[in-house]
Amino acid sequence: MARLEGIDGVVAAIAVSPDAVYEVTVGLPIAIVALVLSSSSLAGEHLQFLSALSLVLQSERVRDALRHAASAAEVARLVRINE
Repeated sequence: MARLEGIDGVVAAIAVSPDAVYEVTVGLPIAIVALVLSSSSLAGEHLQFLSALSLVLQSERVRDALRHAASAAEVARLVRINE
């Protein structure tokens, strides 16, 4: 996450892999990574977005669906419908 001048609104990218791309510790695989950028003047909106994304990703069902998504469009659709 980063807050930068020159960014309008909140911009996010999400990378999803069916398998872990990193393991923080044994038994804690990372297969979903999000990059969130916003203007430094949008601290509240930035935190609201992170909170909403966190709530979406707490669901094991959603994480599993994201890992098995066939396209970027499907990933975006899954995130949107689970907001």
